[in-house]
Amino acid sequence: MVSYKDFNSLKIYDKEAIHELLFRMGVIGLDDTSKVQKYYDALPMRIRKDGVYRGFTDTIVQTNMYEWLDRMLEYFDVFFSYSKYD
Repeated sequence: MVSYKDFNSLKIYDKEAIHELLFRMGVIGLDDTSKVQKYYDALPMRIRKDGVYRGFTDTIVQTNMYEWLDRMLEYFDVFFSYSKYD
């Protein structure tokens, strides 16, 4: 069973769906695969659980991720500058 808490347990196509969304939003580049996990880890549990249940390619999951990330992006620079991801 896939754990919504562990990014590494996600299927490759789910990781790619998250990466693609972040790329389309202009958050990361195509080559920034190592940065996908920090954005996944920042997602609320409800979105992660829904993504594991439905798949991160699901339209509802994609919309929820986009809306949440869009609201939170201005805070990420500050958050990530003080986190373990630097």
